[in-house]
Amino acid sequence: MRLILTLLLLSMAISIIAQPQELKYQTVRGQVTDAQSQYPLLGVTVVVMDSDPLNGSITDFDGYFKIDNVPVGAIDLKLSFVGYEDLILPNIPVSVGKQTSLKVSMEESTTMMEEVVVEGTSRTYEELNGLATLSVIGFNIAETERFAGSLGDPGRMAANFAGVSGVNDGRNDIIIRGNSPTGLLWRLEGVDIPNPNHYAGMGTTGGPVTILNNNQLSNSEFYTGAFPAMFGNANSGVFDLRLRNGNFEKREHVFQIGFNGIEAGAEGPFKKGERASYTVNYRYSVPAVMHKIGFGTGTGQAIPYYQDLTFKVNIPNKKGSFSIFGIGGLSEIDLLGSEIDSDKANDDLYGGIDIDIYNTSNTGVIGASYFHFFDENTFFRNNITLSANEFIADLDTITRDNNLTVVGIDPYVYNDYAQWTLNYTNEFNKKINSRNTVNIGSSINRINMDLTHDVYRQYDEPGTIHENGSTWLYKVYAAWSLKLREDLIVNSGMHYLNLTQNNRSWSLEPRLGIKYKINPQSSFNVAYGRHSQTQGLTVYFNETYLSDGTIRRTNTGLGLTKSDHFLAGYENSFLQDWRIKVETYYQRLFDVPVEMAPSSFSMLNMGVDFGLPTIDSLKNKGSGRNIGLELTIEKYLNDGWYLMSTSTLYDSKYKGSDGVERNTAFNGNFVTNLLTGREFSIGEYNRMIVDLRVTYAGNRRFVPIDPAASEASGSVEYNEDEAYKDRYPNYFRADIRLGYRMQMKKISQEWLLDLQNITDQKNVLYRNYSFHTHEIYDSYQLGFWPMFKYRLLF
Repeated sequence: MRLILTLLLLSMAISIIAQPQELKYQTVRGQVTDAQSQYPLLGVTVVVMDSDPLNGSITDFDGYFKIDNVPVGAIDLKLSFVGYEDLILPNIPVSVGKQTSLKVSMEESTTMMEEVVVEGTSRTYEELNGLATLSVIGFNIAETERFAGSLGDPGRMAANFAGVSGVNDGRNDIIIRGNSPTGLLWRLEGVDIPNPNHYAGMGTTGGPVTILNNNQLSNSEFYTGAFPAMFGNANSGVFDLRLRNGNFEKREHVFQIGFNGIEAGAEGPFKKGERASYTVNYRYSVPAVMHKIGFGTGTGQAIPYYQDLTFKVNIPNKKGSFSIFGIGGLSEIDLLGSEIDSDKANDDLYGGIDIDIYNTSNTGVIGASYFHFFDENTFFRNNITLSANEFIADLDTITRDNNLTVVGIDPYVYNDYAQWTLNYTNEFNKKINSRNTVNIGSSINRINMDLTHDVYRQYDEPGTIHENGSTWLYKVYAAWSLKLREDLIVNSGMHYLNLTQNNRSWSLEPRLGIKYKINPQSSFNVAYGRHSQTQGLTVYFNETYLSDGTIRRTNTGLGLTKSDHFLAGYENSFLQDWRIKVETYYQRLFDVPVEMAPSSFSMLNMGVDFGLPTIDSLKNKGSGRNIGLELTIEKYLNDGWYLMSTSTLYDSKYKGSDGVERNTAFNGNFVTNLLTGREFSIGEYNRMIVDLRVTYAGNRRFVPIDPAASEASGSVEYNEDEAYKDRYPNYFRADIRLGYRMQMKKISQEWLLDLQNITDQKNVLYRNYSFHTHEIYDSYQLGFWPMFKYRLLF
């Protein structure tokens, strides 16, 4: 807190000294393209609404526009072009420290000319992927920053959307419609990537801190079901992220300190007068810095060390563009139970007094992309990427005497999972006319792996996974968007997935979506999709030790886990700034890996812990189903305030090999979120920000502990017959975010204070058994926790 106070006072003093009095202006620029072909539109009129005298611009040959002398604050833009639907972008933020850059797509009109009102952060699919029908949500940088408690993390932001549950404060796992978080697919710049989070276990999709830097993100999409044919190898949802291009006109910089780290970034042109640009951002762990200079971290004895880098280079040419991009993160933390005071064992969020854990995880993606226009209606995209991730966990057991003094530390488990993938992806898009667009593509992945899992405890087998090899993953898709009429759109497609690990891991998956526009403000939509997903690599190579000393791999023949998604939805923009959306769904999951012997185990419950299970003798005979109803009521940011209310009722069930239908571990049954915020003018240019977020949700389910069996065996034992019957107490959390934005002569500053869990609610994280007190105890999530962020743009 002393460090935070020092930085706060220093930055405010600088601001007061440097505060000018003259009027403040900035440049608004961007590019306008056709929504289907992505070809730049020449001659689009872009004007600042209500400006006097009228201030605007016309797009050039490459679709770019530039409007100078735009007053700082919030503006509305109107775009007009012959043969296209008019477009209004309200509440575009304009600040002194950074030029406002926009990427805008316009829809070609087929039979009539209409004005379409679209909020800058609107989530209507027309602005996003034209092949998506429903269950798609668009967001940009402002989305990841606006919501209280999101901390600039796309994963935590997504937990506010309908159908998504996020009841673990320590991780940003994304639980969609009762599915396991392992069913999520992460993509960056059109390519599948490994888990983009620090401290990420192999095969998982979440983590405590994101590697993704929200300052680098462009408009992106989040899908929660029946996603388009271009996406595959996922059963629950897709995070499709894009990095923004740097400013090709002037050099700009950002400095920021907050929960996600201390970071610095830069962007600009390589050469003045040309449109080639770069953007780069580096970040380092705040707790690590505070620990090194002698300040408390609030994380106990566990100091999280992490750092990450994000960059993109964009070089446009007359027929397209060439880009190089990358993200990378290094992270390390030691959770040493041997250094925890025994009387605080139940209060430690990060570990227990009976085990030492040394954890390292590293992730990196680097790629090159070439985008080429054959003509104004046809483009081709090529991507080549190399991705790698490694997860190392070294666990030691601790022996204590009757006084709980450490008397011995012995090796227990050692994991070293490494995977690196060489990927080639291509995409061909043809806009045949204003009614028909065809999109086809493929992906080839060479997956290399070096997997080790050893158990040293004397009463267990000596090792369970040892694999050094490679395999191939192929994906091919074709999609067609057809406007039968101005009010009726049909999106169809087919996806093919094949993992060459065995001859059972392939799937042909049809996709279909229909959108009927009842009137310009409302629509009814239905969609269907078959989806499938490979198992985590470590699952295939679990080893069974037979009585004669030989080793057998019983999971190598596992096939894909599959699902059918059925969706229906209604959407109505009943006022210019308001929208209501209702969706209902049914998902059938089948070919789910379960144990050969009768049990309650199912891969549908994976993601409860930090890694995948080391269980052998699995078969694709399990099943599950998810049903639910979702409601979103939203007022887009206008007149200085916004509101979003999401409610979800759902039920998630599964069957293990014992044939008993049970709740999944993620069947919380309900989630409600209320988010609202207000911006107040302080003087002519500065803003005070107040945001509120309240979440009330059903917590995760658990397998109850059997105390008698635990005492008899010397390790925690569970009553599998009662698996996931009960939930932890309902989850409640309220966050408030206070902020102040100051516009100065050439810089912008922002101070934010995120007050998390302001009621200090005791939400249960997990339940465990103490062999010292011979009692079951609960470990709780974070209580009240203030988080400060300062950002400087110049």
